[in-house]
Parts: sequence; C-alpha cells; structure tokens
Amino acid sequence: MNRDNPTAINKGTLRKVMAQAFNQEELKYVCDELAINIEDLAGAGKQEKIFELIQYLERRNRLPDLVRVLNEQRPDLDFTARPFPFRKRYMGGIVVLLGLLLLAAAWLIAQTGIFCPYHAATDYETIVLMIKAESQAVKEGNLAIIEEIFAADAYIKQTEKGSGQVTEWFDPLAHYSALFENTMFLTATHTDISGTVNGRYARFTSGGQGSYTKNGAYGEYDNKAGNPDEAELWTLQKNLCGCWQITEFEFH
Repeated sequence: MNRDNPTAINKGTLRKVMAQAFNQEELKYVCDELAINIEDLAGAGKQEKIFELIQYLERRNRLPDLVRVLNEQRPDLDFTARPFPFRKRYMGGIVVLLGLLLLAAAWLIAQTGIFCPYHAATDYETIVLMIKAESQAVKEGNLAIIEEIFAADAYIKQTEKGSGQVTEWFDPLAHYSALFENTMFLTATHTDISGTVNGRYARFTSGGQGSYTKNGAYGEYDNKAGNPDEAELWTLQKNLCGCWQITEFEFH
C-alpha cells in the first residue's frame, strides 16, 4: 500500500493508532514537525487534540504530510489500513461458513460408505458382503466382525423348528459371545441371498447351511431361503455415518 496516497488514508485508523502509539509530549513533537502549535488545537486531552489535528490537516489536504511524519516516528506501524473491526465482523462469519461447508462435504463423502467397514459398488452388494461376513464371524468366533455389522441394540430372534419355541436377544455381542463359548462352527454359509433396498432401509432373506459341535455333540443345519419356516430374515438400516448395520436378524 502507498502510505502517501490520500485515498488510502482512513481517519478512523489514523486516530486509533495515533492514540495508542503517541503520548502527549510525542504528539506535540508531531505537531511541531508539521509547523502547527498544539495549543492552537481545540480540546484539552490527547484524544481531542488528535481529532482536531486530523480535521485541521484534512481541510488543507495535508493528511499525507501527517502520515509521512508518523511513519518517520513509528515505521513499524501502518496508519493507513482500514480499521480491523470491519475485518473481524465478517471474518468470523466467513470462518463459520467455511466450517459448515467442510462439515457438509465430510457428511456427503461419508454417505458414500467409503469409510465403512464394508463397502461395495452398490448398497445391494454391500449388504450381501455383510450377510456373508456373519457366517465368517461364526466360523472364526470373531466378535469384532459382529460388532462391525450389527447395530449395538440389534434384535435377534431364533425360532426352533417343529416346536416353534422363540428365543430373543437385544444385544448381539452378548448373544454371539455366549454362542461362541459352547459352539464351534465347522462350516457356515448363507445361501441364496436376495432382497430389496429402499433408500436407507433394506430387507433381505437367505438360507443357511453349516455344521458345528455344541458341548461336544456334532450337529448340522440346512435351511432353505424359499421356505418361510426356514428362511433367514435380515433388516438393515444406514446409520448417520452412512454405514449399513443389521438391525434385525431372524433365523431358525
């Protein structure tokens, strides 16, 4: 910025910086350099004298002379910039706006699912991966996978074939922890996985085949997806981070 350019001089900044940078005696020296008797200026205090000095020089188009003398006395200060309050007033709003834009961008990126434990080209493929992951978890006794694919409060329902006895769980980790303690799955596969995705909700069905030992006894199961008395039912929902989670799982 050209400090000697009158159009660049802001009187508000000039008054503020002068009042902060000069005491009464130094202000008298500034006036002497401009061939002005400080006693001829109206007012008793420093602020009043500075105001009158600026008004006096402005009427005579001599503000650049004042800036030149001030720069000689305080070369590290800028007496011509616009007042900082103007910048601060809008800078705060700009920072808030940028922050909101960044949050919105992060949310939109998260909705693509790229930061989720399971992610495929489509929501349908992602859900198929998650259902297959459940069978991987039971074969490995892997609670970490269970925690990734199930909502923390997911509803799990088992209906016994023949008797129709129903057992329910509302904590998937607790259910699978107890299961893994007394049951070892030798094989486990979800078959004929299919379903529909509607926005942030999905409903799928599958069959299931596998073998296991429970408390030392060997067992097998073979449930058909097309049989209402055997099919596995999966309900899934996207969370706020854009990740699919199993919220309900019903099996026989």
